[in-house]
Amino acid sequence: MATWKKLVVSGSDISQLNNDAGYISASQVPEIPKGFATASFDGTDLLADTTSSNLNFTSGSGVGLRITATAGTDTLNFDLDNVPNTSLLNKDITIGTTAIDLGDSSTVLAGLTSVTSTDFTGNLTSTSTLANGVTAVTQGATDNSTLVATTEFVQSVVTQGDLDFSGDLGSPGAVDLDSQTFTITGGTGAGIETTSANQGLQISIKNDSTSGGNIVPLSLTGNGAGIDVSLLAGQGLAAQTGQLVVVPESNLSAGVFPVDVSATGVSFDVSNIVNGNGGLEFDSVNNVLKAKVDNTTIEVSSVNGALQIKDGGVDTDAIADSLGTLGTNQFTGSFTGSFVGDGSGLTGLATDLDIEGDTGTGTIDLQNQTLDIAGGTNINTIAGAQTITVNLNDNITVTDATVNGNLTVLGTASFQHETNLEVADRFILLASGSSTTGDGGIIIQQATQDVGEVFGFDGVTGDERWGVGKNLHASSSAFTADAFMAAVLTGNASSDSAIDAIVEDRYEAKGNLFIGDDEDIWIYS
Repeated sequence: MATWKKLVVSGSDISQLNNDAGYISASQVPEIPKGFATASFDGTDLLADTTSSNLNFTSGSGVGLRITATAGTDTLNFDLDNVPNTSLLNKDITIGTTAIDLGDSSTVLAGLTSVTSTDFTGNLTSTSTLANGVTAVTQGATDNSTLVATTEFVQSVVTQGDLDFSGDLGSPGAVDLDSQTFTITGGTGAGIETTSANQGLQISIKNDSTSGGNIVPLSLTGNGAGIDVSLLAGQGLAAQTGQLVVVPESNLSAGVFPVDVSATGVSFDVSNIVNGNGGLEFDSVNNVLKAKVDNTTIEVSSVNGALQIKDGGVDTDAIADSLGTLGTNQFTGSFTGSFVGDGSGLTGLATDLDIEGDTGTGTIDLQNQTLDIAGGTNINTIAGAQTITVNLNDNITVTDATVNGNLTVLGTASFQHETNLEVADRFILLASGSSTTGDGGIIIQQATQDVGEVFGFDGVTGDERWGVGKNLHASSSAFTADAFMAAVLTGNASSDSAIDAIVEDRYEAKGNLFIGDDEDIWIYS
């Protein structure tokens, strides 16, 4: 009966064997002699003359090295233990000019010039030299040395400083902050004045109260600046409640049409515009201007008031008379509708159609020639009614082709004269569309066309294993394996029954291996 059986490999214990008949015992295994062939330390031979001597390790007394031996594990432990200062290369530290042995303390640190620390315990007496060169030896509760030095430094900087300034015009200037005053004044005759108060400076427009000359008085109030419109009235303008308005002209003899000025706006009195002998007339009912028409050939639409040709107002004789002699008179523009005739007397019409392809050009005479759209390699065309349909042939042949998307082959895919086939897909699906289990694989042709060695999956006989075979034709749908590939399984199991519980039945086949987490090796046989 096939089961999972453990393999004994080099280094396995005797206890792993099924030694039920007592074929072998520990006493039958010869003991390996204990000893060293040779040993040396720092160039000195320790076992130079025999292999049976003892090699001893001892701790140096009082030098800080402790060696501990454990017989059960045959190990030596080396540890540091109370290393004295005399065993150290650097046995003290120096602070300033004072040397202190490790483990000792000192109350005096001679030669110490500076100490940087966030904490300090004890008494410290020192003299601090400030940045401006003044040495502070005393300080009060409100007048510390830092404040005195800082004030003196700021005053010195201000005394030496100047304020530079410039304007749109003139040369740049400078104010000595320690002895001069910066003054802002209004320009002479510019209507600007300045007023200073406390720490503020006010700049304002100066009010000119004179009423003569070319100066228009301004009204300056807390709300802003305004113009006195009463002084601007005249010349067709008048001042009304603080606003300038247009004065209507009532003198018709002056040639100016009256203007009606009201609170809602400005309008024209159209009754004074109409000339009875002109092309306009005034509709006193609707108070509008209207175009005058003879109402024989042209009329006003009753729908939208637009001018239109009256029904029957222009007959065909009038149109024919207006055209003159055909071929003599010329007309420009565009027209819509239809034309009856052969068009021989018309000019400016397209008679040729120029065509251009990816390569080559041509011209079609629209009166005598037909445009033929012919199919090229692998392409055919069909014309019907007003449509030309362009199709691919059922069987096409190309020299080089690049497929950016998916390539679906519904028939048989054959690859001929290929040295190497490169496929970017990570997985290849064979027997696509199958609804039942079956065999499949790869055939490497040998001496006979379409016949060769097969590497395939046996899914028909029930083995469901990968195997190899020979002399299989490419048209076959099944194969019989000569040999199978061994599968290697892993898991946490260390007995036949435990492996059965975690391994699928399909893998319990002859020659398959199982390696447990304890690294024991099992074979199914």
